[in-house]
Order: sequence, then C-alpha cells, then structure tokens
Amino acid sequence: MNQFLPEFSYDKEPNRDWLCNLVNTAVEEKFKNFISEQRKKREQKIIAHKNLAVDALPEFVNIFKKSTEVSTSRGKSYFVTRNYVPVLSKKRQVEFEKKQKQEEERHNEFTDKIKSIEEEIQKYESKEGENDHNREILSKLFEMQVIDGDGNLIKSEEKSS
Repeated sequence: MNQFLPEFSYDKEPNRDWLCNLVNTAVEEKFKNFISEQRKKREQKIIAHKNLAVDALPEFVNIFKKSTEVSTSRGKSYFVTRNYVPVLSKKRQVEFEKKQKQEEERHNEFTDKIKSIEEEIQKYESKEGENDHNREILSKLFEMQVIDGDGNLIKSEEKSS
C-alpha cells in the first residue's frame, strides 16, 4: 500500500479527493453506506433547520418529479419531493391541526356550494328544454294561423276572410 501513497510532509494534510478514493477502493461497501447515511442525516438536518419541508398532494409530486423544467436532484426543489415528516412542538401541532380543520371546513363549504350550483344548472337546463318545447308548439300554432305574432288568438272570422 505504501507504493500508492503520495509523498508529503506531515505538516500538510493529504488531498481530500485522493483520500476518499483510496478509502473507497479499500473498503468500498462500508464506505458507501457510511457516506449515504451521513448524507441522509445532513439532508434531514438541513430540511429541519431551514424549514424546507413541504406537504404536497401526490399528484403534484409526481408531476413535479416528471417535469423537465425543474431539477429534483440538487438544490431547494430536491427537498420538496422528499418524504420528510417534521417533528413539531405541541403548540405548532395544535396550530397545524386547527389550520387543517379550517381548510377541510372550507373545502366542504366549497363542495356544498358547487353541488347547489350544479343543481341550479340542472333546473335551468330542464326549464330551457320546456321553453324549447313551448316555442315549437307556438310556432306550429302561428303557422296554422291560430295565433298572431304577439301570441293572441285569432278569431275564427278573421281566419276565414
């Protein structure tokens, strides 16, 4: 192994890249596991420290990951797609649950409002169908000269003349 070591004096530290390559070559699997564990710990620490944890719907996460416009391998956007559950204090947890409950109530209100609007639309559509049917009847009566242009009945004496 001495033949692979570079010449250096003990007052300097060895090149970091060279040292990592040497250790990786000697104990490859253990070193890779160690590095990946340390990296995960560091990522979780950064996420917690910088408050980068974001809750997102799975559909948005999938779209975000498939997007070619946003890099999910490095940078801030990488932390958005991670499955990280932050540890919250009791006060924050209560606030979070209260906020979730309010959002759920708002969602339910909007859902109810949408349902009532859809029901109204169905009523108007059925009325529109009835109006079309009535128009057809009136146009037939007008063609048969039973009514005039204003919808008034024409007397039978006026028809015969």
